[in-house]
Amino acid sequence: FVGNKAHWRASYDAIIDQVGRFGADFRVMPTTTYISLTRAGKKFAIVDPATIGRLDVGLKLKGVEPAGRLTAAGSWNSMVTHRVRVGSIEEIDAELLAWPRQAYDAAQRRADTFLNLPLQLPRHTTLRSRWLSGSRSRSSLARLGL
Repeated sequence: FVGNKAHWRASYDAIIDQVGRFGADFRVMPTTTYISLTRAGKKFAIVDPATIGRLDVGLKLKGVEPAGRLTAAGSWNSMVTHRVRVGSIEEIDAELLAWPRQAYDAAQRRADTFLNLPLQLPRHTTLRSRWLSGSRSRSSLARLGL
């Protein structure tokens, strides 16, 4: 936050201060154009000092209908589904902060779903032959169902 967008630093700090209280797995991941907010490695929101007059907050809220200040992201950023345009620090209120919380909670559900998927190895003959040519025994392959 330098130059003509430096005034957005206070708004950014206010958002990060509140979102940082969501949990210990919250991380800030800066990129060249915006700041990603992640939970356990899953991006759930971004903060983008878009213009001199606007700070954009992007959110991953699949299945949520846009309403009021919460608009569809459209082609703005393909990493998020919704966007909130912030014109001043006064617009960082309970309504705005409820959306990152919702996205943060959804990010955990996505991570849990991925981590609970069963490991499925293909029953491919090439894979079978690679295992056999290594230090694996036939009984090891049988235990894996290969």
